[in-house]
Amino acid sequence: MSLFSALSVSASGMSAQRARAELLVENLANSETTRTPEGGPYRRKDAVFATEAQPSQFASMFQDELGTGVNISEVVEDTREPDRRHLPGHLKQSDKVRVRLFQQRRAGLGGKPFMIYKLRTMVNDAEQRKAQLAPLNEQDGPAFKLSNDPRTTPLGRFLRQTSLDELPQFWNVLKGDMTLVGPRPLPVPESNACAAWQRRRLYVTPGITCIWQIYGRSRVSFSEWIRMDLRYIREQRLIEDVKILLLTVPAVLMRRGAR
Repeated sequence: MSLFSALSVSASGMSAQRARAELLVENLANSETTRTPEGGPYRRKDAVFATEAQPSQFASMFQDELGTGVNISEVVEDTREPDRRHLPGHLKQSDKVRVRLFQQRRAGLGGKPFMIYKLRTMVNDAEQRKAQLAPLNEQDGPAFKLSNDPRTTPLGRFLRQTSLDELPQFWNVLKGDMTLVGPRPLPVPESNACAAWQRRRLYVTPGITCIWQIYGRSRVSFSEWIRMDLRYIREQRLIEDVKILLLTVPAVLMRRGAR
């Protein structure tokens, strides 16, 4: 097969995938949401998306890579550990020195939830304390961003500023949940709270980096963030993906907009 033919086939596949995603987003926007028990399926009328993760498989993939000092066994969704009542005030020693894996439900292609993997950067009860910090939110729209977040551990602050906490997401890429370049996936509640025009970002597979990582991050409004994502979708080409990947390197090294 010639290069031209291969590119034509690839383009046709991407167009078909986007068409299916657009139809799914439209159907989801007009349907009712049925909440289910933790870890159960996520239903919107006729659509049922499995949300159960397979932490044991993921842990085995990364055990050798991350070393014996990493507590892989504590792969949890959001926060699933006992509430430590003495926080805030000071952090347990374990939060200061241990690197653990963290998983969270994010909205993927067409709004389908999937489990994203990161290195844990916050204390174990971070999600419970989020409601207390909501009045301090520095990001408009449904997203939550906060400079000097008191839930972030000292090691976690370094991981976030250098974007090293995103490394496990290459496993999401291998699984097909994400790509290298694409709009960053939002947590499911934040994605569901987006306006209809903002949910058009779900027309493509989410990625590790995109235009927002290079030029925006914490420095732009939520609407500007979404417009950057939609601009990427309109101009999506292989050469643009390569350009974004190359520009991501200095953006990460210079820690532009990192919190």
